Amino acid sequence: MNSRKELPDWLNQYIFGKLRAHYHCRRQDAEHNRDAGEEEVKEYMGTYFPRSYCEVCCIAENLFGNEDYKSLLTDSVSSDRVINILDLGCGTGGDIVGLLSALCGQLPSVDINVRAFDANETALRYMSDVVNAFARESGHSIYVRPEKFEVNSESDFQSLAEGIGDSKFDYILCCKACGELWSSHIVAEPYMAAAELFSEKLKDYGTMLILDVASQPGGCPKYLPEEMNEELNAFAASHGSFCTLVPRPCAEHPECSEKKCYMLKYFLVSHSGSYFLDGSNVCYRIICRKELRDQMRMSQQQREQVIGGHIAAAGQNQDKAYIIHDGNKRGRRACPWFKTGEEADAFDINS
Repeated sequence: MNSRKELPDWLNQYIFGKLRAHYHCRRQDAEHNRDAGEEEVKEYMGTYFPRSYCEVCCIAENLFGNEDYKSLLTDSVSSDRVINILDLGCGTGGDIVGLLSALCGQLPSVDINVRAFDANETALRYMSDVVNAFARESGHSIYVRPEKFEVNSESDFQSLAEGIGDSKFDYILCCKACGELWSSHIVAEPYMAAAELFSEKLKDYGTMLILDVASQPGGCPKYLPEEMNEELNAFAASHGSFCTLVPRPCAEHPECSEKKCYMLKYFLVSHSGSYFLDGSNVCYRIICRKELRDQMRMSQQQREQVIGGHIAAAGQNQDKAYIIHDGNKRGRRACPWFKTGEEADAFDINS
């Protein structure tokens, strides 16, 4: 799985030139960005937009690299030629533009509707500006609808889901928002709440990406990857219609109840705002309907049978050591369910 990107020249010039974003890495400021002013948002954009772009673009490209998924997606949009995207906590738009960059290379003739929510009006303005610039640069028909919405309680999260109504989406992004809600004690189980409230709004072949930084916010008892895994393991075990697609070990063992699992994926992005390669440590899940996961498995099995191969039943792929953490102080670790065999990236849908 590719985990390294260079910000495209036009996007680099647009962000750091026209919009005057600037790089200044201060993690504690990024944890609570809802009240940031103009200059703070410019600093946030220059620091975190490239990282978010890289993370989501690499994740989406890996998904599109799966020929079974790509075939199912192409068939699902063949009639209306429209892709709908929902972003919960969009910030300045790095995750949206990362998805658009990967998506437009795969489906060049579709119309794209983006509905994006954030608590910061200034960030929404910058997000809308850069998405519209992407539309002009790429020549795609992209309509973006920025909406301010603050989550100050668990009931607000519920109200947001209800306000979206019956709309269905091909992609739902929830990147680096749940950790802020958890560390601020606004929502007790934000990853679970996001999965429960918004997975129902996925189309048949839609996917939901829930991503957060791999850190321990001040005053919190756990690292965010541990909290995410605990909540989303519980979600996968209790919801019959939905499942984990990525990471692979979580998809193969939805019954896993490990509460101290610390997953990490490392990404690198280069841009003019920093003199060195900029790295980010994140943990993420891709959630989908079980029908999509099952059809992808069936297609893979049929393809293997045609060439005379053999694929193990779900949960029996014991010849892989799925690496769930590679680097930093915690070292290189494989999932306890898959300790032996050839090493494979747990986050690579094609591993």
